[in-house]
Amino acid sequence: MIKLTELASVSIVRYLWRIIIASKKVEDWDSSSSSGGYVITANHTAGFDPFVITSNLRWKHVRLLTPYFFMTHNRFFKPLFRPWFYLHGCFPAFKHPKMDYGISRAEHLLKDGRTVLMFPEGGVSRTDRARLPKTGIEHLVRIDGVKVLPARVRWNRNKKFFRSYSLSIGQPFDAKNMTAEQIMDVVYSLKFR
Repeated sequence: MIKLTELASVSIVRYLWRIIIASKKVEDWDSSSSSGGYVITANHTAGFDPFVITSNLRWKHVRLLTPYFFMTHNRFFKPLFRPWFYLHGCFPAFKHPKMDYGISRAEHLLKDGRTVLMFPEGGVSRTDRARLPKTGIEHLVRIDGVKVLPARVRWNRNKKFFRSYSLSIGQPFDAKNMTAEQIMDVVYSLKFR
């Protein structure tokens, strides 16, 4: 079932992204035969990447994939901000004294048929160059029924007040026998419009 906060967030963010100049290429795919969870796997070039990706999916895919769960850096789970991040499906990437965290939390969600968005390269990279990905993604894609949904984001500098972005979201694929580097090669092979 879609969380009310998730649906509201997607609607608001979709509207806000119309203010920013965007070039997007979102491939259509048959979601009727889906039986497992999805790992939305992307490069990470800015803090807004998760919202750009999830708010630009086609509505029929939004219904299938929500609620989204985000592996998020622990620094965002300070007591003041923790409820807001938790409400939006975020969970800590590293050991946390009060919350389930990391790959084990992602594995549990995927086994329940949920969607996890993660950036295998770890932190934000200000360039469009590939960084060496962490191997946690390899563990997750070996779970039965889990598919990888690749996404690539590039933020463009322009002379206007807002920055523009380019986004490409590809077809889901089975990555059971792939390494983290091979999965990220698929992400970086996505072409922009």
